[in-house]
Amino acid sequence: MLADSALAMLSPVIILGCIYTGVASPIEAAADDRNEEKIEEIQKSGTQILTLDEMTRTEMKQASAGVREAIRKKVSKKIADAYMGEK
Repeated sequence: MLADSALAMLSPVIILGCIYTGVASPIEAAADDRNEEKIEEIQKSGTQILTLDEMTRTEMKQASAGVREAIRKKVSKKIADAYMGEK
């Protein structure tokens, strides 16, 4: 039981550590907590959350390549790449 709650008990330390070391801002840390709470709420409602494997992600990127290029033409390439997770 204690082992199950260890991560929850350490979360303030982890969050403050990320903020103080500059890994995350307070806003990012708060957003992460809210996202975790929403995911838990969704799962408790009985909705299954699917996680994509790397092959599926690659196939989706290939299928949407034309759309991504169209976005790059309308928006700064740097902004588009940052938003779409491109390197």
